[in-house]
Amino acid sequence: MKRIFYIIASVVMTGLIFGFSAQSASTSSELSSGLTDFLYRGIDALSIPLSYDTFHWIVRKCAHVIEFMLLGYFYTSAALPSRKRLLIVIVLGLVVALTDETIQQFFEGRGPSIFDAFVFDFSGFLIGCFLTLKINKI
Repeated sequence: MKRIFYIIASVVMTGLIFGFSAQSASTSSELSSGLTDFLYRGIDALSIPLSYDTFHWIVRKCAHVIEFMLLGYFYTSAALPSRKRLLIVIVLGLVVALTDETIQQFFEGRGPSIFDAFVFDFSGFLIGCFLTLKINKI
């Protein structure tokens, strides 16, 4: 029963990731601006010398890492307890990261970035996989 939950969560999370990539640059930016505005007030209050635009970029990249970390958690949890499935999980994570970046080229103001695919998306996925294995002591 748990495995079915994680499979469904994996499919839903993959769909959400692809859905976020299927937005124009302005729509995507608007979505993350609310969180950036809220968090930036704290940065500003602490007098940390960081421009709003730089901080917005950091928030957006952190969102990529976090959503792919969750995806790695769901995929790995769905594959457990079989260690043989882990290689498949890792390959699927890479495919999702590359597909996510590819989708962006079809939407206004967006474009694919192999750098983003590996540094933010796939690394977040691997962190999720690793944490899942550690939590489950595998």
